[in-house]
Amino acid sequence: MASTADDSAATMLPKADDSTELTEDRCAGTVEKLAEQGDDESEVPSEEQIQLLAKVRAALDQQTQLLYEQYAQEQHPDNAEQQKSLVADMQEQNFARYLSEVHQYQLLHQQQQLEQLAAINGASCGDEQAGLESNQELTACPLIPATIWTKKELSEFKKEILRSQPKCCIKISSLSTATIRVPTHPDASAIYWEFATDNYDLGFGLYFEWNLDPPSTISVTISESSDEEDEEEDEGQEGSGSTVDEETGQKRSYPRGVDSGHPDVECGRRRSDPRPPTDELIPVYRRDCHTEVYCGGHTYPGVGVYVFKFDNSFSLWRSKWLYYRIGFTK
Repeated sequence: MASTADDSAATMLPKADDSTELTEDRCAGTVEKLAEQGDDESEVPSEEQIQLLAKVRAALDQQTQLLYEQYAQEQHPDNAEQQKSLVADMQEQNFARYLSEVHQYQLLHQQQQLEQLAAINGASCGDEQAGLESNQELTACPLIPATIWTKKELSEFKKEILRSQPKCCIKISSLSTATIRVPTHPDASAIYWEFATDNYDLGFGLYFEWNLDPPSTISVTISESSDEEDEEEDEGQEGSGSTVDEETGQKRSYPRGVDSGHPDVECGRRRSDPRPPTDELIPVYRRDCHTEVYCGGHTYPGVGVYVFKFDNSFSLWRSKWLYYRIGFTK
């Protein structure tokens, strides 16, 4: 079953200043809170470590400042103090989550990106152009991690979705997964999202498909877990697979027929595959989105499609109602 989401689900927000200020006291305070939540034997960071963490905090705040300010303006359009407080709270949550889950967000090298784009364009590129690209020196370039935060206005958010965007409320049956595919917008530089459910938790994960020619519409599909398992089995039989980058440790999927060091003996040296390469931005975990609204944002790494996974395959009996909003910013 598939349907196209309402265009209102992707709205442009006004621009805001991207300036931010960071003090080491804020960074130290966050580290102390995390230490209190951890084991009693946790080592207190030294002054040098706090200074290093302050630089990390400054980089994270700089990456998210514009997105958070635009989001705060939408939530509190006539109250500058509440906007400032909301931005500070979201940055604090983002930094704490980054420290506790940094292993989930690995860096991706530019070499991987270029190889993925080459896999997409391989059929159309001439030998001469391919030769020039193969001789170019590749330099490392990190993939900016996605950010996640939460807010407490659960009831208000669900009422707003039902009032203004009723098509953004969908039912996910037991043992099923909803997939929302959102192409990058040519006039935008980042994406944001919000979602919540009724009464029960739901699995959530985010992926990015590299595609130089993405579709122009947002699509929503709901499939049973057995359907996805059948697809994975078919892919395995036809030569698809994945590798783990030795430097970053990040899992990377490659299309069938792309040389991964173990060519498919039956299908030959190479096979073309219309499926674009995919990177995992947020792994699928169960989220308590029935108690608070889960929000997030990510800076475009390039042209492609964001794939939102809302997983209810772990539930044998209960269906889940999902309320979501997806938009983008300049």
